Amino acid sequence: MTTEDECLEALREAADRLGESPTKAQYEELGLTPAFATIMETIGGWNAAKERAGLETFDPCVTGGQPIQPKPEWVDIPDDAEWEELTGQRRWYYKNREERIERKDRRRAEIRRWLYAYKDRYCECDQCDEDRPPCMDFHL
Repeated sequence: MTTEDECLEALREAADRLGESPTKAQYEELGLTPAFATIMETIGGWNAAKERAGLETFDPCVTGGQPIQPKPEWVDIPDDAEWEELTGQRRWYYKNREERIERKDRRRAEIRRWLYAYKDRYCECDQCDEDRPPCMDFHL
């Protein structure tokens, strides 16, 4: 498991090599470890990690980037999470959670149907000649 100190040291090394506070893309190009995603997960965000490492952070509003919008009231997030601290991908997931769960459930059902059809066509137990798909997982 990667420690916070390892993350901060890697960020400082990237800054030393570049001569400036690194963006995620610049950090990735250097090929340093841990990966930027690991740093974000370990410390709680890229800017949070750069702040802890004593590096300059990037304010997307300065260059016309989109500021983080307030959390919609209908969106549920874990009790220990702060909306502003979540990555953009996580905020998107929580806003689209129900659709993602439905998609996952449809995909699992599709795979299950395929597996049963495969077992029905191609599988038979060598020991007892059982060929019903639901039984194929239980007899050794």
